[in-house]
Formats: sequence, C-alpha cells, structure tokens
Amino acid sequence: MVQIEYPCDSAVCAKYVSFQIDNDRIFNLFFKGGCSGNTRAISSLVDGMPIDWVIERLNSVECQGKFTSCGQELAKALIKFRMNPFDSQD
Repeated sequence: MVQIEYPCDSAVCAKYVSFQIDNDRIFNLFFKGGCSGNTRAISSLVDGMPIDWVIERLNSVECQGKFTSCGQELAKALIKFRMNPFDSQD
C-alpha cells in the first residue's frame, strides 16, 4: 500500500488531499479543508474504486468557475501517481 499526499491548487478550498493506493485502487481518502459535505461524499464514493475510474469521472469537474475542484485535484494527484508511482510524495 502506498500513501500519497498531494497539495491542492490554491483556487480550491482544500489545502491537500491524502489517500492510499493498493492494487490500483484508492482507499482512506481525506481532504484537508474544502466543503465538508462534498469532500466527505467524494471520499465515500471513491473508496475502493479503481484509479482510472476515479480519474475518468472527476478530471473535468469544475467548482464555481475556478477551472478546478477538489475532485479534479484528486484526479490530478492520481494522474501524477500513474505517471511516476515512486515520486508521488513531493
């Protein structure tokens, strides 16, 4: 199991997102900050889901014209992990 912590873009309310990857699935997702109801809902919905499934659904979600969102920040973190799984902690 790999632990990931990813700093969010300053355009969103969340400061960072952390989660674990095991067998290409996401677990224990946590957003520091952000809209509590939305971030808890995202965390609940994606728990145990395959990385590519999450990226496909959240990568184009925007929040109030900010050109990103907490969900999209999660997708960015997962894309970064996909590109280089051993360099995802920086």
